[in-house]
Amino acid sequence: KWSNDGATDGRVSCDPVREQVMYKNTFVFDLKTGKMLSRPTMPNVTDDVAYDKRGYLHVHLNPGFSIPAVVRLNPSAQIANVHESKNGSSFREVPYDYGEGKIGPYNAVWLGALPVRDQPGAKFFQDGIGVNMRGDVAENCNIYYVPKMEELGVAMARAGIDAQLKLGQYVDGNQASRFERHIAELKKRGEEIYSIPRQPGYALCGGTIWTFNASGELRKELAVNAGGSAGGAGMVNGPAIDDEYAVYFVNNRPRVIPNSNSAFLAGHGGVFGVPNDQSKSEPYTMDPFTGTLIKTKPDTFCNFVSENAPIPLEDPPKRTKDVAGGWFEGAEWLYAGASPIVPGGCSCPTQRLHLDWYKRTYVPEAYRHSIGVLDTAGNLILHVGRYGNWDSWSGPNSKIPVGGDGIGIYIARFISGTDNYLVFDDKGERLVVLKLNYHAEETVEIK
Repeated sequence: KWSNDGATDGRVSCDPVREQVMYKNTFVFDLKTGKMLSRPTMPNVTDDVAYDKRGYLHVHLNPGFSIPAVVRLNPSAQIANVHESKNGSSFREVPYDYGEGKIGPYNAVWLGALPVRDQPGAKFFQDGIGVNMRGDVAENCNIYYVPKMEELGVAMARAGIDAQLKLGQYVDGNQASRFERHIAELKKRGEEIYSIPRQPGYALCGGTIWTFNASGELRKELAVNAGGSAGGAGMVNGPAIDDEYAVYFVNNRPRVIPNSNSAFLAGHGGVFGVPNDQSKSEPYTMDPFTGTLIKTKPDTFCNFVSENAPIPLEDPPKRTKDVAGGWFEGAEWLYAGASPIVPGGCSCPTQRLHLDWYKRTYVPEAYRHSIGVLDTAGNLILHVGRYGNWDSWSGPNSKIPVGGDGIGIYIARFISGTDNYLVFDDKGERLVVLKLNYHAEETVEIK
């Protein structure tokens, strides 16, 4: 039991080569025995990490506390004395061939980092990194700067803060103002500040995904533009990428039910212990908020097209909206119910999906206390788990068994896995390791 993980801590990343899992970017466990193997020193400060099939660890640095960059490390090449490390990590760097040399805080030296364009905004952290078997990278990059329309990016960066202020809740600082000062300083020095190119119907700020080849060469700038509006919709919760360069990600907009104008779960909100007639009146009218899992077409740009874009679209799509507020052009399929997730500009709480080597997707479904497992075509294979707290966490032998598959889940947020295991964080209370069983196996000769 770890507890007090906060809304964004508790990240899980499995090492498919060594059959290990890194938890909270701090603890490394053996998946078979559960034994804690090490507590490696990681660079300052890291967001998400992901392993590839060679066992390399790709690390997304935090652009607010560190520098905008993704670096690649080799856990098999450890530095005995971390004080001798050139970058503060106990793992040696494996520079990307097309990476760039960078200097981070405390004179951390990186020889070949991916030159990403992450902007810290108000929250600093970015929202995920995905790596396929080859080591190709899909990197979430949040963009807040909109030249000559700065108020759009500022409003998105402040969305979470303003929502708390409106409710009279305590707000810890104002990092949005700090970001504004940072932009002003860059302008004064004449440095380049990245902004999303203007196109009709497209968002100018918010969550984007960029893809890089394993060599570090940029493959697609703005492979996904899921950005949004001043209200904060338009953030990404965790990207993944398969070997055909299709990108998978969760967006904080509810799925619109096809051939209708109703959002998923609209009108189905309620509060336990409150009669149905009362649950339709204030303050019980909040519907469950869920995001949408999206798979893009292979190696194709995917853009959110808004009905209320800063530059209006003259000829919007004729079909029913894909998600609240617009459409995703370039999407292969969409799946409703990804959660926990919030509609505002911050990403607290957040969640991460898992994509296995068979292109099956595992996505958290907090609204129903389960994990959804989908095939590569977006068809639901099964739900794993059902509601259960500490007295239902020991399978069939629990004090209060949950029935079904026997897996009790409070809130699964971060998911990862290997060929043999599925691992998730249960709201900071426990790290759960499930053994995968294959009910049919076939061996073929390779000539």
